[in-house]
Amino acid sequence: MDVDDKKLLLLQMDGYKPVNEIYQGYFQIGANDYNGAKYKEALQNFTGALAASSYMNSKAGPISRSIPRLRCMQGSLLKRPG
Repeated sequence: MDVDDKKLLLLQMDGYKPVNEIYQGYFQIGANDYNGAKYKEALQNFTGALAASSYMNSKAGPISRSIPRLRCMQGSLLKRPG
């Protein structure tokens, strides 16, 4: 087991969630909110997904192709009334 594997194991034992799981959680909840016409909540969750994706990209280079789709969904939600 190398040093990175040991760090990941210790972080997981402490309840740490990898950033990609945080991204996926925000995105899935945002999609559920959007489909349920909960646009304010969807916007908050898609914004969280964008933040997690931006963080991942800053640490490991561009790894997500979903950013343009998220930005489009975020933009459409910002234009909705209420």
